[in-house]
Amino acid sequence: MMIAAALAIAAGRHVHSEAARNLLDTAEHTTRQMAIGGAGVTVLGGLAVSEWMMLFGAVLGVATFLLNWRYQHLNYKLKQESLASKPNQ
Repeated sequence: MMIAAALAIAAGRHVHSEAARNLLDTAEHTTRQMAIGGAGVTVLGGLAVSEWMMLFGAVLGVATFLLNWRYQHLNYKLKQESLASKPNQ
């Protein structure tokens, strides 16, 4: 059944069976994954060690900035809550 559906799809005939639709969906999904994987391998294979270290440093810098921003925001909120809970002196 699956082979007949695949042959019908390849021949350009419109097939209404559920198996044919599943086969087509699977083929589209697999093709998309292969294209993304191929592009990723091409990009990763073209980088030298110094370029890897540059990317690692940039990612590490952004991660550090975001973590500091998050914890400074939490610290600010805690200080606000602490001041709000103290009675006026």
